[in-house]
Amino acid sequence: MTAEQQPGGEPTEEDMTRLITFQEGRQLPPGVQPAQLDFLREAARVGAFSWVRVNTAKMIAAYYTTEATYADLAKEYGITKQAVQERISRGMGKMRRVLYRERPELTEEDRYPLAQMKKGKDETEIFKSARHQERRSRASQMRKPPQLP
Repeated sequence: MTAEQQPGGEPTEEDMTRLITFQEGRQLPPGVQPAQLDFLREAARVGAFSWVRVNTAKMIAAYYTTEATYADLAKEYGITKQAVQERISRGMGKMRRVLYRERPELTEEDRYPLAQMKKGKDETEIFKSARHQERRSRASQMRKPPQLP
């Protein structure tokens, strides 16, 4: 067992804080809002990640700090895309309740509205590579009807 892990191999708040730390100057993954990362940092500081299952915590961290989509995480964890989406959504809700319980001043101003925190980046188009963008562009050009002179 490493010094950074709790008994049972669960990641500590420090581990989760490191997972969600986004270095200044680095571009946010497409579809992720700065407020969502702020929420995750605040949640890590009060230990909210320890209130969700380890795999759910890892999914949340990966989803909001990388370009991983629900489909990518579903493949990685061997579950359905819907299950990933539900776990992330429920986990974010539970972490928000913990955060607001520990920091009641955030409740008054509703600094982290639940709908905004749960909003998935899969709702925006994410292009994973230049090759993918090129293929989509060619396919779209092929679908356009020919223009008449």
